[in-house]
Amino acid sequence: MRIETLEIFLSIVENGSISQAAKTHHLTQPAVTSQIQLLEMELGKPLFDRQPRQRKPVTLTKEGEIFLAFARNTLEAYDALIVSISNPSSEFVSVTIGTSPTNGTYIFPYLIEAFKRHFPSIAVDTKMKSGESIHDDIVNGVFDIAITTNNALHDREIVYEKLMSDPLLLIAHPYFPIKKTITVDQLKTLPLVFRISGATSKSILEKNLAKLSCHLDDLNIVLRVFDNESVKQAVKAGLAVGFVTASSISIDGLGEFKTVKIKDLYLERNLYLMKLKKPVREFTPAMQCFWNFALSKKWTER
Repeated sequence: MRIETLEIFLSIVENGSISQAAKTHHLTQPAVTSQIQLLEMELGKPLFDRQPRQRKPVTLTKEGEIFLAFARNTLEAYDALIVSISNPSSEFVSVTIGTSPTNGTYIFPYLIEAFKRHFPSIAVDTKMKSGESIHDDIVNGVFDIAITTNNALHDREIVYEKLMSDPLLLIAHPYFPIKKTITVDQLKTLPLVFRISGATSKSILEKNLAKLSCHLDDLNIVLRVFDNESVKQAVKAGLAVGFVTASSISIDGLGEFKTVKIKDLYLERNLYLMKLKKPVREFTPAMQCFWNFALSKKWTER
């Protein structure tokens, strides 16, 4: 049983797809399927339910659920081992992470807290920068790893891995007179509070509204504010409705707001881990440990 096979197994579980796991590990789909079949032969039990014409996500068998816990614990122990036997100097047991203000406020603290609980010997230096500068900063070695919402540049010198989905949502005060589902034409009539920062979120909104023949100038923007928190405060006051990231309201709980679906409007926003293919300083075991832990999604189990 190889570490690489355990990583592939976890990737299938986390992505819900063999094909996506193959892309993540830069393998062909038959190669991934073959490794899982060999693993199942070794264990003598099927790990995934296989049904004719089955659609994703794939599902685990009872034995697969048991093996999942083993795989996670084994990989975590392996990462800790690699870190502990690497060069003990602070350079090798530290990692510098960059992120944007939105991600740094609502997501980053949970990731760092969980990582420090599992790997207390690794020092984490965090740097919060504007989303627009993250690309240049990682190229210039300002930090080792970044969490970003923008992989549109597709720089061939940079590795991107999807971390999680954090879509944009339209929220309203619980007593605001609005239906659970509205049309874009109805959106145009509503008082809207809008962020003046957040280039990626603005781009997502512009791009997807344009598909429905709607532009930002068509919206009834009554207030422009700086960040998600300001949008939320305006919504709490009943002044307007507004778009925020899903992560920004998961902390407060949905009880303080109601989310409104807009027919045919999809505002997917993904977060990515980013690193240089040829980093300015050596990509150490501590850095790889953080990279693997973030992708494992264990820190989201809170």
